[in-house]
Amino acid sequence: MNKNNKVSKKNRSNHGLRVAALSVAVGLMATLPLQQASAAEDKIRWKVQSTFNTGWPALGDPIAYLAKTMDKATDGRIKLKVYEPGKIVPPLEITPSISRGDLPAAYNYLAYDQGRIPSAVLFSAVPFGMEPWEYASWWFEGEGSKLAEDIYHERNVHPLLCSTIGPETAGW
Repeated sequence: MNKNNKVSKKNRSNHGLRVAALSVAVGLMATLPLQQASAAEDKIRWKVQSTFNTGWPALGDPIAYLAKTMDKATDGRIKLKVYEPGKIVPPLEITPSISRGDLPAAYNYLAYDQGRIPSAVLFSAVPFGMEPWEYASWWFEGEGSKLAEDIYHERNVHPLLCSTIGPETAGW
């Protein structure tokens, strides 16, 4: 943003792409503490278990896009090796695997944690829920990310919003 608090046309376009690429409470999660590179030469290689097939539009393809973008933006310093559903762990075992440190990262639907974490459904698509731009605003500008962090940090997991889809309709 410039000093007049307005978004340039280019930034507005990039912001729109970022918001469009979000999927409700489908987040890339990493173990705490986050692994950090100590020097520019350090390379980060993470296995990322996906809950959704990476060929599925809107649900699965954002993580494939993120992996390519991360590789390009860091000149190959950070690489995410994305695994299809069930290749490392079953989708419903992703959060416990991250919590234990067995898996460094995942692309997951947080509502799948509702059996273990009842409040996880707050971060998923619900009937008449928020539109993607509303959800992104709540997550980044409101208390959404802090609430998710408070809940998931207790389990040694750091949630990051990577994607969102529109709310469920009246009939579900």
